[in-house]
Amino acid sequence: MTQSNRRRRTDRAGPKSSRVSRLLDDNDIAQVLEAMGKDFSKVDTGTKRKLTSDINELLTYMMQLQDWREAELQPHERIDVCCKIQNAVAELMTAFKASGPILFDEADKSAPGETPHRLAMPRDVAFEMVANALQGVIQFNQWAESGEKRALDDKGKQTKRFDSLRYNLIWGLSLIYTRIFGLAPTATCRGPWCSFLGEVLCRCEGRRLDAGAVHDIWLKIRKWNESRQRDYPNIVECPEDGEEDTATS
Repeated sequence: MTQSNRRRRTDRAGPKSSRVSRLLDDNDIAQVLEAMGKDFSKVDTGTKRKLTSDINELLTYMMQLQDWREAELQPHERIDVCCKIQNAVAELMTAFKASGPILFDEADKSAPGETPHRLAMPRDVAFEMVANALQGVIQFNQWAESGEKRALDDKGKQTKRFDSLRYNLIWGLSLIYTRIFGLAPTATCRGPWCSFLGEVLCRCEGRRLDAGAVHDIWLKIRKWNESRQRDYPNIVECPEDGEEDTATS
């Protein structure tokens, strides 16, 4: 399956489309904690293990979603497939109109029950079998028409797409941060949360962002989540209340 080319735009907050490429090991976690400040580098072994487990569980899930997204046909590819199906159905229906009696005769011979040696015309069961088969072909065509329409709609909306997987990854990391350390993920540049976020993204994505970029992306995601809370107030999970994340490393 051909994977469509993806436009990449780089700004202060990093590439528009980023990819989780690996899980974190104990050495990664140690460096993450060290970057957060001396108080965090002294956390106990149990906390480190829990942090590693939670982060890697999230990263594994995101990698599965990435694989699914990359295997998914892009809108222009879906349009092409749906058009091919509709063209094939049209050719099949044309052929049926020209040679329908042959199909009725063959259906009659394969129908259950005894078949007379010579038939003036196929039995009712043969007509029913052919009608059911044709209905299935028509259903394929209807699905293809619906799929083409949806793909055309999606194609028109492509300019509004954003890297939703990365947004969800970072929001998930903020929940882990609050759960493990009991701190709210504030937007303090070079504070514990932004340092944590920058170090984890660097290791799982293979690309380092400067402190300003991390700060910018967190402000965007916090605003994005505020809009989600307005639209889906009962299903959006928020970081639990914790102490303010105001320390600096």
